[in-house]
Amino acid sequence: MAYTLGFGKYKDRTLEWLFFNDPGYVWWMIDKGAEKNLKGAGRTRLMPYAFDQPDNAARLERLGVARVIGRKDYTARRAAAELDRLLKDARYAERAAMAARRIAQEEAVRAACDAVEECAGGRG
Repeated sequence: MAYTLGFGKYKDRTLEWLFFNDPGYVWWMIDKGAEKNLKGAGRTRLMPYAFDQPDNAARLERLGVARVIGRKDYTARRAAAELDRLLKDARYAERAAMAARRIAQEEAVRAACDAVEECAGGRG
């Protein structure tokens, strides 16, 4: 059974239907997801293909939290199927939550600031 949307103007429609009938709405959902990226990790994401995104996507796939579709293999049907798989297979969400917990413990901002200060010749 295909994943169906549980919200919005296309509630109860399948992702495949959405990709074929209103791809702009898919991009709207991506934009809304991108806005939330900075507010918390550990969620399933759909990423556009541009700039450094292939590298980021490959890293996420290695972590077991993403599915990747190459540019030449991208079709609306394939995108809908892959997104359906991400949303239905709880292991992706579990691994994403585990990665989010690990990231939260890293204190990355502090480590980056420490590295910059060290390169600048010492601490304040």
